[in-house]
Amino acid sequence: MSCYKLELLALSERQRRAVEAFQGGYISLGKLAEEMGMNVLTTRKWLNEHDIPQNNSFLEDDVKNA
Repeated sequence: MSCYKLELLALSERQRRAVEAFQGGYISLGKLAEEMGMNVLTTRKWLNEHDIPQNNSFLEDDVKNA
């Protein structure tokens, strides 16, 4: 079992399901943040700390529009 899997066991069932749904692409980062009781930036940091991919993607054209 991966280390992050053990840490996920400390989460509530609702939060674990939200993380799994996020990993599967079924909910957005914003929805995950809401379920985790965090803001989006804190959620991104939490995902990084737990080695959970965020599946971020952008096109070069997106940079020009940012």
